[in-house]
Amino acid sequence: MTEDRHDERSSHDATESRLVDDGIATRPVIDRPSEFCIPKGDDLRAMRVGLDLTLEEAGSLVGIAASHLSLWENEQSVPRLNSLRQLVGAYRAQWPHGDLVVCENETGYEIADDHSVYSPHKFLSPAPADLRAIRDRFSLSRAEAAAGAYLHPDQLQEWEQERTDPEITSVRKLLDFYKTHSRQIGQEIDKI
Repeated sequence: MTEDRHDERSSHDATESRLVDDGIATRPVIDRPSEFCIPKGDDLRAMRVGLDLTLEEAGSLVGIAASHLSLWENEQSVPRLNSLRQLVGAYRAQWPHGDLVVCENETGYEIADDHSVYSPHKFLSPAPADLRAIRDRFSLSRAEAAAGAYLHPDQLQEWEQERTDPEITSVRKLLDFYKTHSRQIGQEIDKI
């Protein structure tokens, strides 16, 4: 297992300088789990409504059927990570409100200037390189990280190497494990 950790960490320096495509722009790899905010169904609906898009129009932005997008918004189906990243990226590209965001009120949704509400710029889902960088940051082997998130190590390897696209619920479990692990070992994630 020591060799496994050494081999995995040896590529960490290269990972730090890598860039990832977050949907519409290129950004550096992120190795802090607290940086990510993955949208839920209500968030997806609020962003779509904020853009004044129908389900059909929103789905056509990234080649998703309206019925499938409806299932995601109602949390009756779980999107894959790359599909979600593409959708939020498309919403960012269409967002006409600048720093203004959309919030829900008793009559529906409205444009507001409140930071606690829905904007596609508020959400960031991890790329495969981010998942690897976070694991490297905590010096965890793939087996340790997978066990902590109740995943199979081969599954995590497939994600990190971009061979398969994980479901968002699995990614959330993994990020939750990393956040918990960082607290258990006494690290301040945002200050490292």
